[in-house]
Parts: sequence; C-alpha cells; structure tokens
Amino acid sequence: MDLITRRALEEAGEAFGATAGSVYLWRAGKLELVHQYGDGPGDSRISIRLQSHGDEIGMMALGPRRDGRAYTERDRAILEDLADQVAAAITLLGAPRSGRMPAARTRYVVRRPTSAR
Repeated sequence: MDLITRRALEEAGEAFGATAGSVYLWRAGKLELVHQYGDGPGDSRISIRLQSHGDEIGMMALGPRRDGRAYTERDRAILEDLADQVAAAITLLGAPRSGRMPAARTRYVVRRPTSAR
C-alpha cells in the first residue's frame, strides 16, 4: 500500500509541477501523514479525498505549482480519477475502512494564489 500511495503522489507532483504534496490516511481514528513530496505538507492548494465504498479513507494534497499557475477544474478532474484508483487499490489491499465522511466528494482549494495569472 505504501508503494502505491507514494508513487501516486510523486507522479501527480511531477505531472502538475507541484512544489510539494502529501498523502494522509485515516489510521486509528486520526488523519495521519503517510507520504510527503517536495517541500512537504505545508501550503496545500488543492486537496482531493480518497474514498472507498462511501467512506473517506484519506486525502491527497498538492502545493503550489512551480510556475505559479492555479489548478484548473480539468486538473481537479484528473486528480479525482487518480484518487479513485488509489483508493480502490488501498481497499483491495485490505486497508480498514474508517466510517468517516459521507460519500459525497468535496473538492476544495485550501488557499488561492493572491494574484491572477
């Protein structure tokens, strides 16, 4: 499972030119940081829930892009597809389901850039 989450984070970070990224999984009732990319979990610009069978099992977040561009709705859709695949793989490998959060996927930008490009 660690290889899957780490590889997905690294691939997403490189593909989107992110300066940082992180993957969190629910463990023992707490959201636990399991992987970091680049500068670590600091300044998230986009976060996507990892969901399986209606339960939130974790979250993937990416920091600002190196070129300063904001993430688009298309970027978000691609990241959601990746998150769905990661969550399915985690479930197949037997990770416990948390019972956290309802099935509706919430998409959010944690912090927006201060200047538009």
